[in-house]
Formats: sequence, structure tokens, C-alpha cells
Amino acid sequence: MQGQFDTTIKAYKSGQFLVDGAVLSALDTGSHFAYLKDQGKLPKTILLERSDDSKVRKQHLQYMARMQLDYGFTVYYDDDGTLTKINPVVVKARNLEDYRGPVTMPDRLEGKDAAGSSAVEQQQQRQQQQQ
Repeated sequence: MQGQFDTTIKAYKSGQFLVDGAVLSALDTGSHFAYLKDQGKLPKTILLERSDDSKVRKQHLQYMARMQLDYGFTVYYDDDGTLTKINPVVVKARNLEDYRGPVTMPDRLEGKDAAGSSAVEQQQQRQQQQQ
């Protein structure tokens, strides 16, 4: 089935995509297609497949619907054994977003502000300056 399409990309975790082996956010995937358009190499048909890490989710379909509107290609996906064309109106195309993973703070920074000191340290510094 892949041979019938100009490009095949895979759905990945958290609304991301696997494009040519690289994990890209929806925004970066859109930028990839913008680059291909500038180079005159924009595909006409795209197959969106599930990956080993994620099935094709509603979020993937909405992002691809947006790209379909923006770049004019046609996107198909496997809907439980049926090859289905994405309809941007039905799917409700959504704006492309960058991936925002969970933010973790190293333990050594816990309780500190942007200046790198804790509230207690700041209070001590103020008291020293007043003396």
C-alpha cells in the first residue's frame, strides 16, 4: 500500500510524527512540508500510519488536516482496515503546535528563583545590606 503514496509518515507519542526516521512536533512537521514546497518537492499524497509507539489518534488527524489545508496535499490513514481520506471539516483541523514535554527541575535548583537563590537566602542578603 505504501507504494501508492508519495510520502509515508508515522504517528508518534503526544501528537508528534516520525518523518524520515526523525521525531518531529506538529509544528516542525509543518515546517518540513513548507521546506519541501519551497524546493518544489511537496508530495501530492501522504499515508499516515501507526508506529510501534503510537496508534493514529484524533490529534494526529487534526494536525494532518491543518497541513492538508495549508499545503494542498491529500492525507490518507488506515481506519481499522479501511483506507480513509482525511476530511479537514469533519476532523476539525487544528493549529500546529510545538511539542511541550514535561519539565523537570534538578533537585539542586528546587526552591530557588531565577536568580539562583532561595527566599531564605534573599532575606539574609537584604538584612546584610541594611546593616
